[in-house]
Amino acid sequence: MMIVVVLLFVLSSGCYNAMATADKIQQKENIHPPVIEWLISEDVGGYFNTESIAVRNGGMYASKDIRKGDSIMKIPPEALIYNKESDEEDECETARRLVYEYDVLGEEKSFYWPYLQYVFESFPHRTVPLGWTKEGKKILRSIVGRSSLPRSYGRACGDDNSGSLPKFESDPDLFEAAFRIVLSRGWHHVMVPVYDMVNHRNYHEDRSDGG
Repeated sequence: MMIVVVLLFVLSSGCYNAMATADKIQQKENIHPPVIEWLISEDVGGYFNTESIAVRNGGMYASKDIRKGDSIMKIPPEALIYNKESDEEDECETARRLVYEYDVLGEEKSFYWPYLQYVFESFPHRTVPLGWTKEGKKILRSIVGRSSLPRSYGRACGDDNSGSLPKFESDPDLFEAAFRIVLSRGWHHVMVPVYDMVNHRNYHEDRSDGG
């Protein structure tokens, strides 16, 4: 089933603020990052409302009025990243898959390359709590409690970096980065490219994972 995002509710005050700046946004051509061009390419077969939505600094803004019911984007199931061979919700496996696609298959072989390049190289994943310094994490624990903080990739997932994938080795820092990306941008264990650029929270009850 294709994921379709439409405008079904009255825009909040925050969105009105974004709309109020539309005249400034319209002064620039809606130049969309490679991940958007990838989504709407024939290979992927998705849709993105390039006329009404502008992407700036990793966020999405309305550059024109959007009517109730207008389609914003369509994400085909082929674009989703997770372990499609299992029904188990495994964030560790999704993180491993991100690293495998990014570091092993790379630009020449990975179907998801523009998205991977964006989340690993442009998205500031080091700013989510898992990427904080020990001092920063200590302060956060004193506020939200130790049990509310997610574990690192190494502690949560162990040393087995294969799972359903071929056995491979990569820099441990890449696995930690991928785990931060999954926890902060994913829906449970599923990565939904482009849709995850909309401000959201994931399924966790607290916000200390950066979702």
